[in-house]
Amino acid sequence: MPETAELIKILVGLFSIAAIITGGAVYYTRRNVDRLDKTTSDSIKDIKDLVVANGQETRQDYKNLVSHIDERIDKIYTRLESNSTELKEYVAREVSALKAKDYDQDIKLEHTKDKVHGLSEELLKFKLEASEKYEQKEK
Repeated sequence: MPETAELIKILVGLFSIAAIITGGAVYYTRRNVDRLDKTTSDSIKDIKDLVVANGQETRQDYKNLVSHIDERIDKIYTRLESNSTELKEYVAREVSALKAKDYDQDIKLEHTKDKVHGLSEELLKFKLEASEKYEQKEK
């Protein structure tokens, strides 16, 4: 029995050493797995946060772009309206000026017609007088 007790002590010692080694390995592995899980979870959370933040920044950039484009379109539309109004006013002034010139030309034409008519009358009077003088000379 002393040998069996010795053998049991050796086996208990071996099992204790095996249990300590296995327990240490399990503890170390579990600790590393927990640390890796925490690191992985933190990384995934950081990636999710970055995706959400990037999405918000993209939406804000899109809103800013749309706002900028709308603002530029409003400026262009306002400028076109202004240019259109200026062009209409310019055309109206030019048409008025042309009408005034046309009216002046009509008046000048009437005066010229009156002068031509007066000259024609004078010429007819002169011809009549000349023909009367010529007839008187021939008689």
